[in-house]
Amino acid sequence: DVVKRDPAAGALAGPDGLAMDSKGNLFIAEYGAGRVIVVGQDRKLRTIIAVPNRFTTSVEFGPGEREVFITAPAQIERWPYEGAVFKLANPVR
Repeated sequence: DVVKRDPAAGALAGPDGLAMDSKGNLFIAEYGAGRVIVVGQDRKLRTIIAVPNRFTTSVEFGPGEREVFITAPAQIERWPYEGAVFKLANPVR
């Protein structure tokens, strides 16, 4: 395991969306944990990106991979399940 499971995340936590940058780093949105884990080609943890939403679902890159766009539901308690998009600087650029 690259990172330890966050016990506060509960049973819902786990990998969801994935994206790979041009350098071979794997960005893993961890649903239920409010973070994106970044793993290098050497299979070692590069960094963890904290997201202000517990239920991250997907990762995508902006032009030149300077930014990371992370999606999550805005709320999960009632219909409609609206979405949220977070734009953050790419920490491993």
